[in-house]
Amino acid sequence: MFTVTVSHLTKKFRTHLAVEDLSFTVNEGDVYGFLGQNGAGKSTTIRMLLTLVTPTDGHIKIFGLDLRKERKKILSQVGAVIEKPDLYKYLSAYENLSLFARISGSKISKKELYAQLEMVGLGERVNDKVKTFSQGMKQRLGIAVALVHNPRLIILDEPANGLDPQGIADMRNLILHLSRHQNKTIVVSSHLLHEIEQVSTRMLIIDEGKKMVEGTVASLLDPSKTLVEVEVHNPGNAANLLENTGWSKWLQKTTETMLIFQLPRESIPDLNRELVRLKIQVLSLQAKTSLESYFLSLTRSKQNVAAFTD
Repeated sequence: MFTVTVSHLTKKFRTHLAVEDLSFTVNEGDVYGFLGQNGAGKSTTIRMLLTLVTPTDGHIKIFGLDLRKERKKILSQVGAVIEKPDLYKYLSAYENLSLFARISGSKISKKELYAQLEMVGLGERVNDKVKTFSQGMKQRLGIAVALVHNPRLIILDEPANGLDPQGIADMRNLILHLSRHQNKTIVVSSHLLHEIEQVSTRMLIIDEGKKMVEGTVASLLDPSKTLVEVEVHNPGNAANLLENTGWSKWLQKTTETMLIFQLPRESIPDLNRELVRLKIQVLSLQAKTSLESYFLSLTRSKQNVAAFTD
């Protein structure tokens, strides 16, 4: 069963096309990693899922319901943390959670609220004011707030942003706990590739608002689907030469300097021979195996690669 179905989603801000013809599905029980460089369209897509931004075109179904027609019913079963959570810093963790529970109309006991705070790792800080919390503790409290009405779907936009290594590990463990022990479906947007690789069951990579690939980590990094990055003198001309060959079906993307293929690892020598036969000048040829390399190969654009490996 699909928890989220996005079909041909498009969002245009005046002359800027932020999301273009984007389609993907999130299965019930998924930890669904949503990857892309800054400005790729991740946050815009998430805001459309939460009705904070209106799509220019396309459709969104959540729990099998049309988001445009059943907005209130759907959002009552969705919890979200978008960027930094909005909390009352002069109230305690418990007071914040209790307040948001009342706002949401949740009938939840004091014991249950304490249990919620214990689950997110704040059991010893329930009565401390939020202004004394680290960013990681605020993030965890934000997730407790998002969970207070027991949603079926949780959407987290860069939940580890600004956290130290311990905070990142705590966030990872919390996401895994929510998935494995609370049976929550989770959509998590992040640029921390290694973290997504560790927690996600399936993932989507987008670039410049467009879907590049979707699937499990295992399938995306399957040796039978190895990503091969070939640097050539004239990628456009090289792509044209390959168009009428059997290799064109493996060509995933053409950049200003590269041809990027996805093909069985054992086919790489044959590809190299074909490039030589076609008199395509190959400057380098590299097979990519890690998620980080895969991601950067698919999304390398105008921005500095170093910005996405922190």
